[in-house]
Amino acid sequence: MRTPAGAKVIPLRMHFRTLRHGDPAAARVRARPWAERAPEWNIRPCGTRLSAVEGLEPGTSDLEARIAAATSLDTVRGVIFNSTFALLSEAAGKPAAVECDPVRRGHRNEFFSYPVTEYLRLAWRAADLLAVRYGGREHALWQMGAGASRRWLGGPLGSTLVAFTGRDPRRLLTNVASGYRNVVSYGARSIEEWLGERHARLLFRHDFLVPPFHCGALTAALEVTCGIPFRAEGRQIGFLDSEYDVTW
Repeated sequence: MRTPAGAKVIPLRMHFRTLRHGDPAAARVRARPWAERAPEWNIRPCGTRLSAVEGLEPGTSDLEARIAAATSLDTVRGVIFNSTFALLSEAAGKPAAVECDPVRRGHRNEFFSYPVTEYLRLAWRAADLLAVRYGGREHALWQMGAGASRRWLGGPLGSTLVAFTGRDPRRLLTNVASGYRNVVSYGARSIEEWLGERHARLLFRHDFLVPPFHCGALTAALEVTCGIPFRAEGRQIGFLDSEYDVTW
């Protein structure tokens, strides 16, 4: 089976490993049928605020597969839409937010829920537009996740979680499932295991967004609530399934 259009090897910069044509690792990725694999995101920390990704970009075929897997019951609150619209408006003006919006409005009611398929189309279009500003589509997705966390935590629902967890990272991570449940209707998230006093492994099941987005969201959530340096690494382990190592 041929690799679908839009999927390509991402050239990474400087000290991050690059998968190039002729690289045995790249050859192994290309040799595996697309139906048996998902884009292999591997988030590695670069300081405390930014991550780089090696693997395959989420191309058009990946987007279509995620949209096809969604139902009318899979929704996202407007606050997540608005955080992405804010990034677009800052980078390219309000018309960019309207242009990337699949329904051409550029705004949502913060507390209402909307189809995840709308947000997926918005996020993929926004990643294309913001790639130049943030140094690649994966970095743009990271910024979208971080912006979503900051906006939600600054609102009434998020501030309630902050008040409950305080500045304790373990308590925050233990409540990650309820935090996500306040903004999306789909998926399951849990701590798979504690690998150390300051090392948690999180498991996300049936989640439509990609690891760069969630690494940004986790990074911002910890930064806003705890204000401490840490590392967030993410890997896609199956279609709509991923795991995250968070250390501090």
